[in-house]
Amino acid sequence: MKRILLGLTSALLICFNASLAQEKLDTAYVSATRVQSTLQESGKTVLIITAKDIESMPVNTVEDLLQDLAGVNLNSRGGFGVQSDIGLRGSTFSQVLVMIDNQRLNDGLTGHFNNNIPIALSEIARIEVIKGPSGVAYGSDAVGGVIHIKTKTYLASPSYKFNFGGKAAGGEHGLLNTDMGLYINAKKWAFSGGLKTMKSDGPEYINPNFGKNSVADSTYNAYFDIKNYTLSGVYFKDNWKVYLRGAADVREFDAKYFYTASSFDESEESIQAYWLQSAIINEDSNQRTEFNIGYKHNQDTFAFLPTSVNGHTTTRLNSTLTQSRHIKSVKLAYGLQYDQTTIESSDRGNHDNFSVAGFGQAQISLTKSWLAVLGARVEHDNQYGTYVIPQVTTTYRLPKITFRSSIGQSLRNPDFTERFVSYNIEQLTANRNVGNPDVMPEKSISADLSADWKVSNKLKWTNTIFMRTSDNLIDYISTNSRNITNLKNLLPDTTYFYTQNISKSTTLGYEASIQYEIFKTDSSYLNVNLDYTFLETNNAENEVSKYIANHPIHSISPRLQFRYNRFRASVSSNLITRNPEKIEGINGEVRNQYFLLNARISYKPKYIPARIFVEGRNVLNTEYQEILGARMPGRWLYGGVVWRWGELKR
Repeated sequence: MKRILLGLTSALLICFNASLAQEKLDTAYVSATRVQSTLQESGKTVLIITAKDIESMPVNTVEDLLQDLAGVNLNSRGGFGVQSDIGLRGSTFSQVLVMIDNQRLNDGLTGHFNNNIPIALSEIARIEVIKGPSGVAYGSDAVGGVIHIKTKTYLASPSYKFNFGGKAAGGEHGLLNTDMGLYINAKKWAFSGGLKTMKSDGPEYINPNFGKNSVADSTYNAYFDIKNYTLSGVYFKDNWKVYLRGAADVREFDAKYFYTASSFDESEESIQAYWLQSAIINEDSNQRTEFNIGYKHNQDTFAFLPTSVNGHTTTRLNSTLTQSRHIKSVKLAYGLQYDQTTIESSDRGNHDNFSVAGFGQAQISLTKSWLAVLGARVEHDNQYGTYVIPQVTTTYRLPKITFRSSIGQSLRNPDFTERFVSYNIEQLTANRNVGNPDVMPEKSISADLSADWKVSNKLKWTNTIFMRTSDNLIDYISTNSRNITNLKNLLPDTTYFYTQNISKSTTLGYEASIQYEIFKTDSSYLNVNLDYTFLETNNAENEVSKYIANHPIHSISPRLQFRYNRFRASVSSNLITRNPEKIEGINGEVRNQYFLLNARISYKPKYIPARIFVEGRNVLNTEYQEILGARMPGRWLYGGVVWRWGELKR
C-alpha cells in the first residue's frame, strides 16, 4: 500500500503542467553551510519563506508556516504555537537546531522548548529551512537540519526604509491575537521592535481523571497566554556592522498529557525566557568576519498536580567566531565555537555542561557546473569527550536541472531532561518519564539526493530521497522498574518511560514539492502548491518507543492562494497518515489518518492601508491528536485586520 500511494503521488506531481513564480532569492546568501553560498550553489535543500509569504498566508506562528512543507514533521500540543515538536526528515524534536540571526536558540532543558521563538512574525525577514545534517557548521542538535530565522535588523544594510506592519484579531474561546513590528532604517543605523500576544480561555473538555484523582474537576480548559517582546538595533560604520537584540518569551498554558499518559496528570506550565544576543560583522569584497554571542535564561515552572510543582532554571551561553573568504576558485569558511549550559532544578538537580569546537569548510569548483563542499568539525565536550564530524555536499547544475547530494555525520548530546527528569522525585507514580544519567550521545549518518527541475520560468519541481542511520538513538522506552538499576525512587514492579539508547535506527524518506502559477494579471492571480512526504523509521529491537517513530508516514499538503481585485483567499491543507495509538483511560487516540484545512479570506477597503480578514483553523472540525492524550482544537474561527505601512522588500 505504501508503494502504491507513493507511486500515485509521484505520478500526480508529474502531471502538473502549469507554472511557478520563481523566487528572486537565487543570488542571496543562505545558511546551508558557513561558506558564503547562494541558493543555486548550495548542496543542500533549502526552503525559504519570505516576509511577503508570511503576510499572505493563514498563519499565526512559525509552527503554522512549517506544518505543510515537504520534509517537515510537526507534532503539536494545543495549537496556536502553545508547544510544538519540530522534526525534519523524520528526525525527533531534539534533532533540529533552531537559530535566530546566526545564534542557537535550543534550550538545554528539553527540545520541547525549541519552538518557543521570541520573535513576532512581523519582524521576520525570512526563514531558511535547511534539510539534512548540518553538524559540521552548527554543532550538536543539527541532525535533521536547521530552522534559521533571520530578522529585518540582522539582514539590514545602509539605506532609508520604514515599515510598520501587524495583525490584530479576536475570535472564539476568548481568543486575542496581536502581532506588530516596527522597522526603521536611517542609513547609519536601523531599529526594530516587535510585540506578539496570543491568549485564549481555550476549548473545554471532559476530564477523564474526574473521580480517579481527588484534585480533578469534571472538565478542564486548554487555555494559553503567550507574550513575546523584542527590541533590536544595528549600527553601520564603513565595513563594520554592530548588531544587538533583546527579547522575552512569557507563556502560561494547560499542559495536561503533554508529557505523560498518567491518570493523575493535571499539568499546568509557566515559562519565562529572556534572550540577549549581539554580533559584530566586518565585510568587504574579499572576506566576511563575524563574531556572535548569545545568552538565554529560561525559567520553567511545571505543576503535574497543584501539590506537585517542579521548577527549573536553565542558561545557555554560546559564542561563535567565523570567517569566510574567496581564494581563486575556492571559498573557505572556518571558525571556533563555545557553548555552555547549566540547570538548577528541583526534580533534576543542579548540573552544567560545556563544549568547544573548531570547524572548517571549503567550496571547490570542480568544473564550471560542478561544486563540492568538504567540511569537518572537531568538538570536545566535558561530559562525552572529543569527536570528529565530517561532511561532503555536491551540486551539479544543468540549464534546467540542478542535482544536489550530501553525506555527513552528526551527533546530538542528551539534554538535561533525558538525563535527569524525575531524578529527585520520591515514590514516582507509574507511566511517568524518568531520566537516565548514563545515557550516551546519538550518532547519525545521513545521505540524500535531490533534483530541482525548472521546467519553465514559472514551474519548479523538486524531488529528494534520503536515508539516515543512527546509533545510540535516545528515546523514552516503556520499561519495568525491575530492569532499571541506576534509579532509587521508583515503585517496585511498575512501568515507566525510561530514557535509553536504542542500538540502531534507520529512516528512509522521499519528499516532493511542486508550485505553479495558474494565472497572473495586475488585478488577479492564482497560485497552487503541492508538497508530499513519505517517512519510514525502524529500529533493530522493535522497541515500543515514545518519540523516535512519532512522525507521519505520508503527508500530502495542497495549498492555494487567490486574488481578485481587492479580495484575497488562501487555503492550506494536510492529509496525514501515521501509526495509530490509543489509551482509553485518558481519551488518548492518535488516529491512523486525518485531514486538516485552514483558510483565510480578506478584503482591502479603498483608501485604507489595511485588510479585513476572517480566518478558520481546522475548518472541517477534525478530531485529532499528534501527541497521545494532548487534544488539538476543533474548528476555531476568528477575524481582524492586517496592515503594512511602508515598503516591504521581498
